[in-house]
Order: sequence, then C-alpha cells, then structure tokens
Amino acid sequence: QIYQEIVNNPPENVEYVGIKKGTKKGEYYQSKKIKEKFGEFLQKLKIPRMIFVKPGDYDIIHSSRGIIPLNNRPWVIDMEHVHSFFGLNPNLIKNKFWKRFIEKRLASENCKAILCHCEATREAFFRFLDCSKFKDKIKVLYPASHTFSLERIKHRKIRILSVLSLFYHKGGPQILEAFSQLEKKYRNIELWIKADVPEEFKLKYNSRNILWFPYFSQVLPRERLIRRFHTQCDIFVYPSFCDSFGYGLIDAMVAGLPIVTTNLFAFPEIVKNGKNGF
Repeated sequence: QIYQEIVNNPPENVEYVGIKKGTKKGEYYQSKKIKEKFGEFLQKLKIPRMIFVKPGDYDIIHSSRGIIPLNNRPWVIDMEHVHSFFGLNPNLIKNKFWKRFIEKRLASENCKAILCHCEATREAFFRFLDCSKFKDKIKVLYPASHTFSLERIKHRKIRILSVLSLFYHKGGPQILEAFSQLEKKYRNIELWIKADVPEEFKLKYNSRNILWFPYFSQVLPRERLIRRFHTQCDIFVYPSFCDSFGYGLIDAMVAGLPIVTTNLFAFPEIVKNGKNGF
C-alpha cells in the first residue's frame, strides 16, 4: 500500500509515469503469487534483485524494495531492509561477489540516494555493507500517508482489531491466546481478526466475541480497508515477529487507533510507548 500512496499522492512537482493500474488501485496482491514465484527463483540462483527499466520520457528512476536498476540513468532506491536486495533472505548478502556488486552499484554516479524506511534500516546498511563510498547517500525517509475524513461507527463493545497478512509470523496465535484470557475478565470486548486463520485455531478459540475475516481472498485497497474495519474498532493489535517496517501501523495511525505491538526493528520508531500506543 505504500506505493499506492506514493503514486496517488506524489510530492509537489513530481509526476510518476509508467505506473500500472493495479498499483494505483491497491490491487498488488492479485498478482502477488506470480511475483513471489519469480522472487523465489532469484533466491535459488542466489543473485540480487535487478531490473532494466524500459526507456521513456522520465528524469529519474525510483526503484523500490532493493531492486537495483541496471540503466545508465539517474536513480534512487527506497529500502525496507538491507536484506531486500535478496528478497529479505538474510543469508545471501554474505556472498562476497554480490556484496561487492551491490556496493559498486550504490557508489555509482547514477545512484543519487538510498532512502531507508527507518533508522533501523539505515543502521543495518552500515552493519552489513561497506558504505564508505556512499554513506552520504543513505537517508531515512519514513513512509507516510495522506489523511482523509473518517466517520467513526458507534458500537457497544470495545473492539480490538488485528490485520495480519501472515498469521503465524505476525503473532496470530498469541493474539488469540491473549484475547481468550481477556474475555474471561472483561465481558464487553470483541476481537476482529482479518487473517487467514487455520481451522484448528478457529475450533480452539471458538467464541462469539471473535469475528473472523479472511485476508487474501478478500484483499481490500487500503482506504476501503480503513473505512470498513478501522472505523468500527477501538484498538489495533499487531504483535509481529518478522516485519522490516509494519505498514499496517500507518493505517491504524490514519484511523487514530492506539496500537499495541512488539518492540521489533522499526516499531519503536513508529509507536511511541504511552503516547500513541504500547
């Protein structure tokens, strides 16, 4: 959703060209499986992600998520993690040949900036790469969102919302276990969980206070997601174990929901403990 946000709400005096309609509409996940298969193929070859961008009438290439442009044109690259060059596989960056290749490309005249999504990503660059020839290019530029008017829908119970693309990796079992303890103590709470929850968990945590919503079979563009779910809930819970940023936290902030999350990577930079969440 961060790229849907960028292309639909670009910085002043910036125009993006060559953007697919699916990106503008937030329909990335409809073609996600094809992209994942290609990414898995590159990982098996143990080579970094690269692309030759189609020539056109543009001034600079904005590449994303560690995909290195091979064109002889100016480019910037935004990064969620230094491991993004290899599809977030932390082992492949240890290859000395490809490590030097990445360092050489980042030090080239064509590379104008390396835009880290958070300070934790910037620190990871210095930990895994020799950045001596391009250290001044490494900046922190936090992903952001435009805001839009939202009407909160009144309800009786205190609703806890959790939106998880990966049930196990993002703390789904922990959420259900925590809620099962909470509802023993508080009668006026409800959990809305939008995730692909395995049936054994639905049977184990069979409660009329839990509402189940599938994730991949009902992917919504982010504004529709926020209006449909966030405006009807009171607390956003996201105890992830694997994120390199956590873009779902931005959606919760747009909706004005307090956030409960883990002390992971960029999360302490987004959620200020005791201020906009815990």
